[in-house]
Amino acid sequence: MQNKKTILCIGHEASLTGAPILLLNLLNCLKEDFKIIIVLKRGGDVENLFRSIATTYILKHKNYSSEKNIIKKVIDRIVYFFKQLSIIIPYSKADYVLSNTVCNGRLLKRFNLLKKPIVTYVHELESMLQYFNEWNDTKYSLELSSKILFPSKAVQENLIQKHQVHKNKTQYLPYYFPQKDFDFEIGDKLKSRKAFFQKWFIPENAFLIVGMGMVSERKGTKHFVDVAKEVIKHSKNIYFIWIGDFSDELSAQNIKNEYYKNTERSNILFTGKLPYSTQNLLAFDLFFLSSVEDPYPLVVLEAAYQFVPSFCYNNSGGITEFIANDFGFNIAYENVVETAKKIVNISEQKTHLGEMAQKVRSRVLDLHSNKEQIIETFKNAIEDL
Repeated sequence: MQNKKTILCIGHEASLTGAPILLLNLLNCLKEDFKIIIVLKRGGDVENLFRSIATTYILKHKNYSSEKNIIKKVIDRIVYFFKQLSIIIPYSKADYVLSNTVCNGRLLKRFNLLKKPIVTYVHELESMLQYFNEWNDTKYSLELSSKILFPSKAVQENLIQKHQVHKNKTQYLPYYFPQKDFDFEIGDKLKSRKAFFQKWFIPENAFLIVGMGMVSERKGTKHFVDVAKEVIKHSKNIYFIWIGDFSDELSAQNIKNEYYKNTERSNILFTGKLPYSTQNLLAFDLFFLSSVEDPYPLVVLEAAYQFVPSFCYNNSGGITEFIANDFGFNIAYENVVETAKKIVNISEQKTHLGEMAQKVRSRVLDLHSNKEQIIETFKNAIEDL
């Protein structure tokens, strides 16, 4: 252990969302080659998974921002201040700092006096970079980092073109998923479909289209619904299912009022939040990525591991690099009617879909389950820091 370099990794939270899950996968990949120390700005549902990897410091409890009581809010801020002091020593012992997402810029700024080489893994495109820059997190993250990792060319090009990041400062690092977590066969898919049909009272010959994520404008949930309504006019055998929690946004609440647990519109279903599982998408035929800005969505990759090709728009972000020309359906952003026609056409290509399901499964394994390649790429990124 004494010969291993130490990485102090800063994560923005321990929620059951994309960036923390990807960070867990990466750290599990790197822990045999590096000594790891973990700092989480905020706690959450997967705190214990981080602790199972390495010593973990949590600076804020998961409900930190939602506290209404003034006295408790003041206490929270005092505790946060002293918890930051508690990581000075582990921070000073690190050879490298790995910051996951641009959310941690202000924290990096506070510890800049320690002059540690910083590597930031950027998972965001422009709207989120602008959002986090309201507090200068994006600015500090990009300025203070010696190396910036990116998961897709879309992310890299945005950093270069809109934030003047030099290309030599960037390094591609693929997302990593342990293959054992998605060790499925087609027989498993058939069993999962049968169970889903029974649970939701869907005919067994139905074509299942799925969307996933927080019900919100950013995820394009309303567009998903609008396309579903148009598709159903032409085919009653196609079902649209959205998996994900509801935000407090008015638009999300309206969708919840109209569809959630509403049997009158049985071809459009909202499951609400489901416990995280690597089998959540196994039952479906097609994943519909309805958002139009997503750096490199984890859900499309997880769908591919589960033999589910994806349908997306060619301006939707980095995932078009994964889909390319032959590994899904990548179309120009069109009106609802034209999009619906294409989906109906896809649903009728059963043989082609079956072949594509096998192809996307092979592609995601090649690109995102090669542990040795991930480790080597990461080592190359930090070699000269």
